[in-house]
Amino acid sequence: MQQKQQLMDQDKLEKRNERFLQLCYNVFEDNEQGKELLAIFKESLIEMAPVADPSKDANHAFFREGQNHVIRSIIANIQMHKQKQGN
Repeated sequence: MQQKQQLMDQDKLEKRNERFLQLCYNVFEDNEQGKELLAIFKESLIEMAPVADPSKDANHAFFREGQNHVIRSIIANIQMHKQKQGN
């Protein structure tokens, strides 16, 4: 019974992950406004803003890296969705 539940949980997790990839693609790649927003996020958060700033508390660097990680994750999810779709 426990093994059956684990398989069901695994299937549910895989479906949720697939849906997340699809949503990232639909919102940020297959939509012109989403593409524009992702480009703005990428430029303003990753390319132009430093992660560490000597005038700020050290925790600020962790916060900034977290922001960058979210943007990089969205970009990676878009790429994974494209690969699964054969694009």
